[in-house]
Amino acid sequence: GLALSYALVHSREKDLYSDIQSRLEIMTQDKSDLVQSWAKALKSAGAHIAKADVIRLFASENALAIEEGTDQNPEISESIKGQAKYFQITIDEYVRQNHLASAYVVGKDGRTFLQSTASAGLTNTQKKYVDHVLQTGETFVSPLKVEGEQILTIIVRPIFSLDNLNNEPQAVATLVSTFVVTDHIVHFLKEGPLSKPGESASILQNNLGVMEYISFESGKPTIYSIKANKIEQMLVGERSKNEFGYGKSIISDKDVFATTAYVHGTPFTIMLEYEKSAALQPLSEHSAGVHGFMLLTIVVVSALVLLLINYLLSTRNKYRVNHQQQVLNALVKSVEIRDPYLSGHHDRVARTAL
Repeated sequence: GLALSYALVHSREKDLYSDIQSRLEIMTQDKSDLVQSWAKALKSAGAHIAKADVIRLFASENALAIEEGTDQNPEISESIKGQAKYFQITIDEYVRQNHLASAYVVGKDGRTFLQSTASAGLTNTQKKYVDHVLQTGETFVSPLKVEGEQILTIIVRPIFSLDNLNNEPQAVATLVSTFVVTDHIVHFLKEGPLSKPGESASILQNNLGVMEYISFESGKPTIYSIKANKIEQMLVGERSKNEFGYGKSIISDKDVFATTAYVHGTPFTIMLEYEKSAALQPLSEHSAGVHGFMLLTIVVVSALVLLLINYLLSTRNKYRVNHQQQVLNALVKSVEIRDPYLSGHHDRVARTAL
């Protein structure tokens, strides 16, 4: 009975693990797709500026002036300054409409051609992003950073020259946009209507080779680094059903089931964790039910067996008593036959005794 009950519990455990894996993978992929769409929208925010011919011409003239060393030429310098005053309005309007923290147009040598009003200078990290985009020619989404109580991300778009002689346009400048994304991150991490107790979502990010995650403590965002030995435990992609199980969380000391999904074109990875105690609660209830039912079955079967044994023993005893009585009656009759005087004496003594 115990062997059967453990077999039933083990079968249920395998099914539950499979259900947990499927559920987590679906929910993780859904959040990954959501972040992917959001990042795509951020990338397209400054397209009208980066692709505008006048901006491209302005960036090309600045790049050419720097390359030829003609930035000292009064005529070219005055021309560029005149254009800059006009484009300054465009940049400020772009910042206002998109609720940006800042925006810049930056050239190859890290020189800022344009910047939104009241913006600080570029940081060394931002300059590295600019160099990367100038080399690859692809729009870049930076890791998240925290300033005060706000979460920011930087989108760097290439601005290509208007030179039609080359088959592939050359990136001569970049549009650097700093977005305030606090509300979006809170929305991505909050529990949904289908979430279960014990489930939690996290955004991991690769920040120049260092894995980080963002946490909200007392409502204030904070970014923490993840230890290298824990990163090795992180699941990326799908695993087979036999390999799926629980382990230590890479961002806490809890035992959890976890799945991850990489957000392509970004430094982000979505991770969904499900605490072991909450995830296996149905298994505990199922186990208690199976063992209880099996114990009750064993008691009932045992009682039936005992009743059967008692019945068989009772029947055997009755047979033995009847057999002994028959033997005694035969002996009495034998004695009475030998001595007629004693005929019926046995019965009379019995009646008198009764």
